[in-house]
Amino acid sequence: MKKSVFQFENPRVKNIIFQSNDKFNPDNVKQSDFRIKTETNVSRSENGKQARVELRIELPEGQQEMIDKGLPYYCAVSVIAEFMWDADLEESQVENFLKLNAAALLLSYARTTIAQLTMEAGFPAFHLPFIDFRESKIE
Repeated sequence: MKKSVFQFENPRVKNIIFQSNDKFNPDNVKQSDFRIKTETNVSRSENGKQARVELRIELPEGQQEMIDKGLPYYCAVSVIAEFMWDADLEESQVENFLKLNAAALLLSYARTTIAQLTMEAGFPAFHLPFIDFRESKIE
């Protein structure tokens, strides 16, 4: 097995917001009613070989949508990690890695956090679907 030129360390939850909806009616809602918002923020180091990547996930897409649609809760989770690479790579390769691969890796950490959090709040575990980050906005 060959080790990737890209590595990461210290993945962690940065922030969690969870709010239950007291007016939730379980007969009117299913998991597919949730719209999921993702945002990826990248902070590159001055040496150009490291970046801190943060993935923020909201479901639904804001607290007002929870109220308007009668959804059971609002949940926002941010996960973060440091990524590094030591090879001389083209900038397009680095950008692609940070936008797609880093976000997908962080999604796996957010997925378990959200499933556990929703279950511990007394709801069925919410399992984040796979997300195509090719169309995501990166900041």
